Amino acid sequence: MPLTLTRERVEETITSYVYPRPITFDEWLETCDHDHPTELINGTPVEQPMVQLEHEKLNLWLLLVLAPFAQRKNLGTVLGTRSPVRIHNYQGRMPDLFFVRREREHLITSKATIGSPDLIIEIVSPNDRKADTNATEADYQTIGVTEIVYIEPKRLRVRVLRKTDTGYTEETLSGQPLTLQTMQGVTLQWDWLFVEPRPDTIDTVLSLLEYLL
Repeated sequence: MPLTLTRERVEETITSYVYPRPITFDEWLETCDHDHPTELINGTPVEQPMVQLEHEKLNLWLLLVLAPFAQRKNLGTVLGTRSPVRIHNYQGRMPDLFFVRREREHLITSKATIGSPDLIIEIVSPNDRKADTNATEADYQTIGVTEIVYIEPKRLRVRVLRKTDTGYTEETLSGQPLTLQTMQGVTLQWDWLFVEPRPDTIDTVLSLLEYLL
């Protein structure tokens, strides 16, 4: 039976920076304006919309929990927000947060990560277009990211895609904890992601370290 999907027409204004020709990933890195962050889409820098406060607070909380956890466990490196990831020669993304295992840290250069992170986490804001979310998902699967997580605060759910030998599996969590298999199975409780105020980051890191001793 053919797959039937519903669709909707969305018209929004986005800012692109057009050059005389498509620019490469390396050229994009050299011309990046950090005051107006962009992603490189098919050789064209496309400005990213400003995020809302809740998005930024969750992103910071995740970074302050997962980065020291990974460091203390000697798992690898957690980066986020303004760290480019190369998709191909004319495509570059800026994930909200990503993790690269210690054995693969050679992929991280001073300017960008050249290769597939083991984990990418994206926080879906209310103003994010579904078409853009689909596009990032396709890019991350193309480069073979092992674990892809989309946190959707508006829908109070988490989508997790995990790479297998035959493609990707998808799991939707609602009210359930999020387990990051690529980070030694560390588990984040559902209310930590969606309920304010979130627990103290230092206390959270210590509890996670103690649980996974």
